[in-house]
Amino acid sequence: MPNETPLFYYLKFPIIIYMSAAPKYPKEQQRLESLRILNILDSLPEKDFDDIAAIAAQICQTPIALISLVDNDRQWFKSRVGIEGDETSKDIAFCAHAILQDDLFVVPDATKDARFADNPLVTGDPQIRYYAGMPILSPDGYPIGTVCVIDSKPRTITPAESRSLKALSNQVGRLLELKSELAKAEQIRKRLEIKKIALDSITEGTILQDSKGVVVDCNSAALAMFETTAKQIIGKTPAETNWKIVADDGSELTQENHPATMALKTGKPQVNYVVCIHISPTNLKTLKVNSVPLFLNDKFNASHVISTFEDISNLRKLEAECRRLEAHLGESAKLSMLGEMASGIAHEINNPLATINSWNQHLMRKLTKQGLDLADLKHFESIDKTCARIAKVIKGLRTYSHSAENDPMAPAIFSQILEDALGLCRERFHQHGYVIKIEGDESFILTCRSTQVAQVLMSLLTNSFDAIKKLPEKWISIKSYVEDDTFKVKFTDAGLGIDPIVAKKIMHPFFTTKEIGKGTGLGLSISREIMLGHNGDVIYDSNELNTTFILTFPLK
Repeated sequence: MPNETPLFYYLKFPIIIYMSAAPKYPKEQQRLESLRILNILDSLPEKDFDDIAAIAAQICQTPIALISLVDNDRQWFKSRVGIEGDETSKDIAFCAHAILQDDLFVVPDATKDARFADNPLVTGDPQIRYYAGMPILSPDGYPIGTVCVIDSKPRTITPAESRSLKALSNQVGRLLELKSELAKAEQIRKRLEIKKIALDSITEGTILQDSKGVVVDCNSAALAMFETTAKQIIGKTPAETNWKIVADDGSELTQENHPATMALKTGKPQVNYVVCIHISPTNLKTLKVNSVPLFLNDKFNASHVISTFEDISNLRKLEAECRRLEAHLGESAKLSMLGEMASGIAHEINNPLATINSWNQHLMRKLTKQGLDLADLKHFESIDKTCARIAKVIKGLRTYSHSAENDPMAPAIFSQILEDALGLCRERFHQHGYVIKIEGDESFILTCRSTQVAQVLMSLLTNSFDAIKKLPEKWISIKSYVEDDTFKVKFTDAGLGIDPIVAKKIMHPFFTTKEIGKGTGLGLSISREIMLGHNGDVIYDSNELNTTFILTFPLK
């Protein structure tokens, strides 16, 4: 038997009586979810609901009145008059039938109604004969229970009683809706309170402005950062304060170009803007600003903008000190490389000086004894060439030792830069049997800081010298070419590549695989900084068979 539940009663012996349980509401799951959202089940008694139940009992002159909520398998009484229990099984609940109706549900005499004649609430206490219940609708329109009245005597309902039950049911519905809205409002209040506490806990200064740039709210960090009070800043625009805001380069920053204004105007976040603010004539702060537009009214026009401010004044000082130390370390690295090449440079100069001295002695003796003739011109030419060779080495030393950090970018012939670098170490490489191969357009003009590029080449040459000195074949290839609007220098030596683990670290400052006391571990890290300063890079190419580094110089 569908929808029928066996109930056991004891008379002289047990028998089974069947009663008709109410069918399920067509959208039962939605109805139950609507009930649960109200968070009213099993709540404590409340006077507002108790008053409504009492009024229903009084108006209808019944001993029992209930505000019943029909759950999945029970009916629970939010308020009750005339009975002690606070719930019954849904299978025997009159209210489970009532919520299926669109209007008032009335049972004049339950003993004469086949649906309820054998109901234990009819055959036993509370001896229900008369029932009248009006469905209570949730805020989203689902029947979740009833306001009902019950009597142990058969009777009919009057029009006045019918209107009253409907009105009381509507009142319960509105009361539940109000409680739901109050609960939501309380949740929102708590969330706002948590957000406010969280906002005040953020170390970054945070300011909320409306569409006209007026400050609506701010956190404690912002007040401390700008050395002001909420009274002095809220309700005003930044232009109405005494702050002088300038761009990172020192130029004046108008209100129209402020990140917050730009975010409101464009509807897009403005990130990592750096501005300087004169809080007072003697107090300048450097701030990193991020401004994000908010769209509370529609998705096209920003209604507010929230900006965060990070004080990077100390960071800027540290960056300046870091640059000073990097420059100092760069000079130290250059001196270290010069020290490593000292013997070769000395040989490069001493040999020509010995040649000059020898020919000078010869010519002086000849001049004293017999005089000079035209054949001696070749000796003067030899001295001239030898002096030029010394001059080239000295020029290379002067170029290499020059601090070029603040030099402007200028056109330079790459082959000449390479020659300046080689001039300082060619003799050293020659003495140890190294072969240097050079390919490329000798006339290519590169816009760069030539001294810094020479330093990068010297660093690579020095590293190759140490890396392949024990190999039977010692060679270095330097090839320059243009590819994809980029001038590239491919620097390859006889080595068979670098261990992948080591390759990940070679650009790190102070990392070196050389013996202690040989090398600073700064060459490649400084070289990379120099290349980045040229908008290029120095890249280790692990795809090549031999050890290869590529220098890149974008031409656009």
